Amino acid sequence: SNTNGFIPGQQPSVQVIAPSNSMLPTTPLDPTKDSVKKPSPSQLSEDEIELEVAVADKLSQKAEQFDKPQAQYYASGAVGSVNYLGVENVQGNISAGASVGKLMPNGVSVEVSFAYSNFYIDEYWWNYRFFKEMDQYNLGVAAKYTLDFGLIRPSFGGIASYVYRKYSDREYYSYSNSDASEVTSHAIDLGLSLGLDISMSEGFAVGVEYRYMTNLANRADSDYLTSRSLWREGQPVEKTDYDSITLTGKFRF
Repeated sequence: SNTNGFIPGQQPSVQVIAPSNSMLPTTPLDPTKDSVKKPSPSQLSEDEIELEVAVADKLSQKAEQFDKPQAQYYASGAVGSVNYLGVENVQGNISAGASVGKLMPNGVSVEVSFAYSNFYIDEYWWNYRFFKEMDQYNLGVAAKYTLDFGLIRPSFGGIASYVYRKYSDREYYSYSNSDASEVTSHAIDLGLSLGLDISMSEGFAVGVEYRYMTNLANRADSDYLTSRSLWREGQPVEKTDYDSITLTGKFRF
């Protein structure tokens, strides 16, 4: 007899035992959390630490660069009029010009400007008009200080200007030995400026500027302009103070 209870030719049955609750994990897994912990600074290599420091420094420099006020360049156009003070026989027709400059974060700006003005000359000596027209070209350098009140920016400064004048359309010839149909003169003028800009957008402003100019030195290419016989009343245009007022449009970039 088979005392083990097995029948020859058959496989013995296997009993499966389910695990008890004490064998299951007591803390549920959170799939949203990283299963891999980041290494602590003490576990980083020297190269990794240097890389992190370099990246942090670079980001800090970028942040300071954006926070720090930047210099601003600008270009403007102007149109207006020029008036010779105390002079009745020189009448301004039109004045137009352009300028470019750089505005520093501290409010100081340096500017280069060019302006063209045209004048009609009436009789000035014994009812004679030697020349009837004068063209004036100003090439100037200015230093200004601008106050920033947001949309409104007033400014004031000083100007040094080279002035080239050309007299043409000659009418009277009999007095002078010179028979030139055109004569020219050169001058260095100094002056003051007052301006006001109103911002229309971040990159564009409209404004107005006033300038007062006085002569420092002058020279004429022909003694015809400086002959004392011509100036029994008044004085040459080159020695006369003048002012201008212009409307401006300024692009900032």
